[in-house]
Amino acid sequence: MLSILIGINDTSAFINGDNNFSADAYEQEYRTLLQQTKQQLPNVVLVLCEPFILPVGKVKDKYDVYLTEIKKRQPVVQKISC
Repeated sequence: MLSILIGINDTSAFINGDNNFSADAYEQEYRTLLQQTKQQLPNVVLVLCEPFILPVGKVKDKYDVYLTEIKKRQPVVQKISC
C-alpha cells in the first residue's frame, strides 16, 4: 500500500510565480507519477489523499490565495482516483 499526498509545494511554487505548477500541470504530472508507479509496482494499492492547506506560517498572510489554488487540485485527485 502506498499513500500519496502531493500538491502543497506545487501550489506554493505556482503562487510565487512558477507557472510550471498550474492545476493543469499538476494533473498531468500526477497521472505520470501514478502510471510509473503502477509500472514498477503492479500490485501496489494506491491511496490518494487530497491536498489541503492550513493557515499557518507564511501561508497565513495569503491563505485565501492558497486555498483557491488548493481547491483546484482537490477535484483532480478525486477524478484520478476513480
